[in-house]
Amino acid sequence: MFLRRSVATALRRAETNKRSRLFSTASELDLNITYPSKGEERVALVELARPTRYNSLSMAMGSSLMNLKDHLKPGVRCVVITGEGDKAFSTGRDLKDSKNHSPEEAKAYMHRCMDSVLAINKFEIPTIAAINGFAFGWGVELSLACDLRLAKSDAVMCFPETGLGIFPGAAGTVLLPRLVGPGIAKDLILTSRKFSGEEAFQLGVVNRSVEGSVQDLIEDAIDMACQVASNGPLGVAGARTVIDQGLDLSFDEHVQLSNNHRFPLNDTEDFKTALKAFAEKRTPVFKGQ
Repeated sequence: MFLRRSVATALRRAETNKRSRLFSTASELDLNITYPSKGEERVALVELARPTRYNSLSMAMGSSLMNLKDHLKPGVRCVVITGEGDKAFSTGRDLKDSKNHSPEEAKAYMHRCMDSVLAINKFEIPTIAAINGFAFGWGVELSLACDLRLAKSDAVMCFPETGLGIFPGAAGTVLLPRLVGPGIAKDLILTSRKFSGEEAFQLGVVNRSVEGSVQDLIEDAIDMACQVASNGPLGVAGARTVIDQGLDLSFDEHVQLSNNHRFPLNDTEDFKTALKAFAEKRTPVFKGQ
């Protein structure tokens, strides 16, 4: 009996060690990180992992998002961010913890809210938010920081802050009007009303609304990530830079920025590989060179 128990324990430990090489555990990061087989380790699925708190922000979660690249395998070309479970993407601020914060803790938490959103907004790898349920406050702001957003059609989204006497403080008042214009941004933020994933799609807050289950949403997000990851990483990176950095430039300055990033790509190995693959009627394999 002792031998059987020892063998079983050893097997469990081996499996645990194997899993730890595959993904980072929620207990360490308040994130789950896995690599869907369809993505061939070029796509990472990151789950906000506090399901008993509706995946609300913790200091550990914020820190993990700020240092996300350190937790990913080399070679990842696109990241899907979602919430663990089928209830919530993230309900944002953890009000249960926040009510007990000292002034110093409240300030540190506020900075963590902002810094984690900005880290994703400036992340060097394309990001896709898969909004699988409730998304309130910081949760919506985190999704806005991503390059692309998919939402379950019946997901419930909200900026509740003005109803609490404040306003979205993690760049929501900056990111949202850039995405949908000031009129829609004021509608959603000043009223603090709830809106569905389908309405978010109609308003332009998300790129796609997905009918069906959470699994359907995740599969669609992974498919989108695979499409991004299969394209030339230098081209994808250049396009992101030109689109994002050009928002505050004049037309002529924006064109110049585009030229500065586009012309050098003519001399890359990836472009040569793609032209050869096109002539040979096959799919190119990009190496980012």
